[in-house]
Amino acid sequence: MIFIKMIVINRYKYKNLYAFIDANMYKIMS
Repeated sequence: MIFIKMIVINRYKYKNLYAFIDANMYKIMS
């Protein structure tokens, strides 16, 4: 999924900021 890839890329770019958002996104999607 493109959306998942975008999250992964963003997590690498902005680790500290997106780590929290990333976790929440996985909770919402699952």
